[in-house]
Amino acid sequence: MQNIDIHLKPSWQFIFFILLTLICNVGIIFYLTISFWIKVLLLCVVLGYGVRVLWDRGYLKGLNSIRNLYYKDDSWELHSQSGVATATLCGESTMTTFISVLRFQDVITKKKYSCVIFRDSLESGLYRRLLVQLLMVKRE
Repeated sequence: MQNIDIHLKPSWQFIFFILLTLICNVGIIFYLTISFWIKVLLLCVVLGYGVRVLWDRGYLKGLNSIRNLYYKDDSWELHSQSGVATATLCGESTMTTFISVLRFQDVITKKKYSCVIFRDSLESGLYRRLLVQLLMVKRE
């Protein structure tokens, strides 16, 4: 299999999905029949968590957010702000034409990592190439 060099960028589809989920949660909280102060507390918790998910996963600014993937010599290198991990692709990875959820397991620590890749987080044509390469890896 060929070497793969992937540089992820923030996906506007993923950011839209996170914001839509956050807005729906805020709407649900407003319609709850509970006291005002509990609504305020719930809003603070939901908005705080939503902003963190948006920052960490949507904009790829989190400490453990995978930003670069390299495939060579039958192993993957996962690059994040916290460092580099050498990993193997797990069988529970899911790939579709719209989104891929790749699950990796660290070779040394056996820790599992997830990488959500939307089509618009890669340069044009690279997502399709990645899908083809991943299908080849799964068949081996």
